[in-house]
Amino acid sequence: MNYLPTSDFHPLWITCLPTIGKTFFVDKLRLLTSEVVHKNGKKNVLRPQPLKKAMWQSQVCKPVELRQQRCAYRKDDAMNAMKRHTLAILAAVLAACIIIVGMTCPAALAAEQLLRANGKHYNYFLDGKPYVIGVNAESRSGKFYYCRQIESMTDYKVTETTTVENTEAARRLAWLLSEYQHDGEPVLTYAAIGVLVHRNYDDQKVWVRHEQYLFSVMDGLESKVNELWEEAANKLPVSSRVTRDDRQGLRSGSLFVQLLDSSGQPIEGVFTATIEGPAVFDEDDEPTAVGWAELEGTTVYWHATGAGEVNIKVGYQSVGLDEAVTAQKMMVLNDVVEREDSLLTFNVDNLYAPEQEMPQTGSPMGLVLGLAAAVMCCGAFMLYAVRRR
Repeated sequence: MNYLPTSDFHPLWITCLPTIGKTFFVDKLRLLTSEVVHKNGKKNVLRPQPLKKAMWQSQVCKPVELRQQRCAYRKDDAMNAMKRHTLAILAAVLAACIIIVGMTCPAALAAEQLLRANGKHYNYFLDGKPYVIGVNAESRSGKFYYCRQIESMTDYKVTETTTVENTEAARRLAWLLSEYQHDGEPVLTYAAIGVLVHRNYDDQKVWVRHEQYLFSVMDGLESKVNELWEEAANKLPVSSRVTRDDRQGLRSGSLFVQLLDSSGQPIEGVFTATIEGPAVFDEDDEPTAVGWAELEGTTVYWHATGAGEVNIKVGYQSVGLDEAVTAQKMMVLNDVVEREDSLLTFNVDNLYAPEQEMPQTGSPMGLVLGLAAAVMCCGAFMLYAVRRR
């Protein structure tokens, strides 16, 4: 028998080998194996050499195992990559949903649920339909909401609130809502405020019939409406007035502050004076002073900390009227509204030295200086007279 190398290597072994090392292992296996060729015409039989069997197993089986491990690792990597890709897609979809909801439903996200106001309004019927006049709803913090659209129904969900224009009617209603913003008032008072809200902010073509009907069936309502409207006149500051007095020229001085109502008359209230520039107020050495404005006015003192232009602003607290949007529009009190006026601009200089002023008549120092001047004049005159002789 002759053992001749064969080129007909088994294809199964080749497919199990790593691609990168296929050529190397094929050459090795050709040396380790041979095909037994029978010269008698029998079928060729592939036989491994007995002495090379261990080496054949070590060279062939080990790469197969590595191949299997690498396939497993690659499968795990593919699974992990697929999971990461899926999670990324889900996260993107969730973020898109949140953005869409936030853009399309901001009112639903910010809606405030109101409570029904019991015992603070009258119920009545007109044309067979039920209506109420007075406080329609309350917030959880205790604010009263008044209807301003008599032909609309509320769903008690506030989706938006805006401050209305600062008109005379808005100021009067804001003051009334602030003054009667508590339980225990007669229902007639709440109903009268409700009438004033409708009278100033409802469609008058619709409201006028309701007002006439209410005045005809509810005793004292019309007179209470007129009483409250007059009571609310000129109760809120709408402007401020400041005058200044310089004590030492540009170095220091005082400001005289008054708050004014819509008729220009002084009114009491809290004010905040602010200096913009190189000066501060004496009380705390701060550029801001808070005080109570009396009817006759209030004085605050300042001094310069440098040289330059200063601007005096006066702010004051008031109340306002807000419009709340539900299924119908309603009016509610705005507790604190900050308003500010820019009133004065002037120059200051902490190094300014005014000329020496003459002392006031009647002061002890004035008398002393006056006597000294008189003595010096007399002495000078006498010396002149002696020299003439």
